[in-house]
Amino acid sequence: SRCPLPLAATYTCSGLTAFSAVRKASLAMQGPTSSPTTAGRSLLIIGAGGLGLHGIGWAKILTDCNVVVAEPDESKHAAAIEAGADTVLNTGGDDALEIIQEATGGGPHAVIDFVGMPATSGLGRDALRKGGTQVQVGLFGGPMELDVGSFATAHKHLMGNFVGSLDEFTELMEYVRSGEKKDIPLETRPIETVNEAIEDLRAGTIVGRCVLTHAPREPSL
Repeated sequence: SRCPLPLAATYTCSGLTAFSAVRKASLAMQGPTSSPTTAGRSLLIIGAGGLGLHGIGWAKILTDCNVVVAEPDESKHAAAIEAGADTVLNTGGDDALEIIQEATGGGPHAVIDFVGMPATSGLGRDALRKGGTQVQVGLFGGPMELDVGSFATAHKHLMGNFVGSLDEFTELMEYVRSGEKKDIPLETRPIETVNEAIEDLRAGTIVGRCVLTHAPREPSL
């Protein structure tokens, strides 16, 4: 089936980025190559914005693990559940690390940080169980503090992800066309309202994705 153009626009950027990140996390969580599986493992997704919601959907397709979402904004929790999250945690308090470890049975096997600020990156690395892998995706930015010694002795792994490959995009669109991938919340606005849209984005009031569109042009003679 055809994918609406505004929704297709999200797959070429955030959709592909999330797909590639989940693929990396899935490979990191798999057992022996003779029988690769992610069953019984936990994946922590940090952030339930547009990127995170795509990530949740891909995690339910590409893995069979327990998908736990860390999102301090409770207005986004319903969308995370609808996307397929098994558990959504309010991690806005001082007990964030504790509740993550409790929900994942001692810490997630993999973390995908779709926010990318020092606090979220640090939370993910601290939550990881021994031998776990964190995939950094979000571009909020800031310095990273890392205790090199304890990170090494815990056998933890850290990798980055930026967009994805053409082969991955071809594969993800097959899932989209088949209807297997759930759509994320999406609204369209005229390009003339770009400033208002940016303000809403900064205020955190947009759930999912907002796509700016141009009015169709009249054909010229």
